[in-house]
Amino acid sequence: MRVHVEWLDGVKRTFDGVGQTHLSSESNLLTLHGHRVGGYSQHLASIPLGQVREYRKEE
Repeated sequence: MRVHVEWLDGVKRTFDGVGQTHLSSESNLLTLHGHRVGGYSQHLASIPLGQVREYRKEE
């Protein structure tokens, strides 16, 4: 999956190879992980939602 993120300052970034996304209301973070390999997945990013204008997933 691919995840597109646009920050409040207009910076845009695309994360490729995302296997799982997690929204945490407790920590107010969007966390992106890669695909699971051997029971583990690589942490790709933790993005504070207060700094994000928009994000969308593309399968």
